[in-house]
Amino acid sequence: MPDTPHHAKASTGPATPHVDLRSVKPTDARARAFSGMFKIKPGQKVHVLVNSPDVEREVMKWADEIGHRFLRRDRIEDNGASHVALELIKMEARR
Repeated sequence: MPDTPHHAKASTGPATPHVDLRSVKPTDARARAFSGMFKIKPGQKVHVLVNSPDVEREVMKWADEIGHRFLRRDRIEDNGASHVALELIKMEARR
């Protein structure tokens, strides 16, 4: 039996997955958000990253139509560039 102490891991849990729509045109935002959500399980939180108010509006409209739950909106500053992270919970698709 080794006599080295066991240390607790300093993690805060699994990283929240994200769908990056920062370089997407507003006309393509809905389709890209839809396809990006396939890797996310229902009930899981996801951050959708956008850098345009038009893309943000389109994603919010899409999320409401599909039934995903909106949690919050965070403005993120990253090396002089700013973007918005929309936190959603993926829900089962409405039928």
